[in-house]
Amino acid sequence: MEHPRFTLSNSELSVDDASDLDESFDPNDPKYRCCCNHSHATTGVRVIAGILCLTVCLEVWHLGLTLYWLPVEGAGGSVLTAVFQLLVGFSIATSVIYALRKEHAAFLIPYLVLQTVGLAAGAVFLVTFIYISLFSKGETVLSFIESHGRNIIVEEPKKTDQGHPDFMSWLLVGSFLVILFLQIWLISIVFACWRYFRDKRAFGSANGGFLSYVVLGSPFGEATRSGPIHSSISADVVTLAERPCRRIKYQIAKSMSSSIVE
Repeated sequence: MEHPRFTLSNSELSVDDASDLDESFDPNDPKYRCCCNHSHATTGVRVIAGILCLTVCLEVWHLGLTLYWLPVEGAGGSVLTAVFQLLVGFSIATSVIYALRKEHAAFLIPYLVLQTVGLAAGAVFLVTFIYISLFSKGETVLSFIESHGRNIIVEEPKKTDQGHPDFMSWLLVGSFLVILFLQIWLISIVFACWRYFRDKRAFGSANGGFLSYVVLGSPFGEATRSGPIHSSISADVVTLAERPCRRIKYQIAKSMSSSIVE
C-alpha cells in the first residue's frame, strides 16, 4: 500500500495529496503576501510600523513648534489638536509594534479602523472636490485651502482668470485619488498580516516559530473505510516514534530470517 509522501521544513509543509493541503497551515500562502506576491505581509507591516514611528516623531516636532509659537500667536486650540494627534499616533504605533512582537492579530484592528475611517473621509472629500471642479467656481477651492493653512495663496487671483483656481481644484482631486489608493494598499497589507496572525494562532503555532504538521492518511483501503480519516501530529513526535519503529522492523526481519533457516 502506497502512502502519501511528505517533506518537512521550518516553515512549509507539502503533501502529494492536494485534498490534504487545506488542512495544513502554509505561511507562504499568497493570501499572506503583499506587493504583488514579492514580500510577506509581516514585512510590509514592519515597514508601516517604521513609518508610524517617523510620524510620531514629526508630531512631537509639531507640538514643540506649536508650544514655541504659543506666546506669539496665542492659539490654544492648536496645542490641543497637536496633543490629540500625538496621542493617537503614539497609540496606533504602539499597537502595531506590539502586534508584531507578540504576533497577535487583535492589536492590528485599531490601525485598520483608523485607516477605514480615513478612507471614508477621503472618499467624501474626493466626491466634493469633483463636484466643485465640475459645477462650481474655483474660488471655492482657494477659500478652502486658505481656511486650512497659513495664507497659502499670497496674491488674489484675477476674476477674469479661471486657470489657476481650476488647476488647484483638479490638483486636489488628483491628490485625493492618490491618497485613497495608498490607503487601500496599506489596508490590504495590514489585513493580510492580521489574517496571517489569526490563522497561525488558530493552527496552534508557537510564538517562537512554526510547528510543522504531518497529515497522515488512513491505514485502510479506500473501499473499506467509510470516510476520510485524518490526524495531525507534530514533527517532533514523528522523530521520537521513528526509533521504536526501527526496532520493530529489525525484530520482524530477524524472526523471519530465523524461520527461513529452520
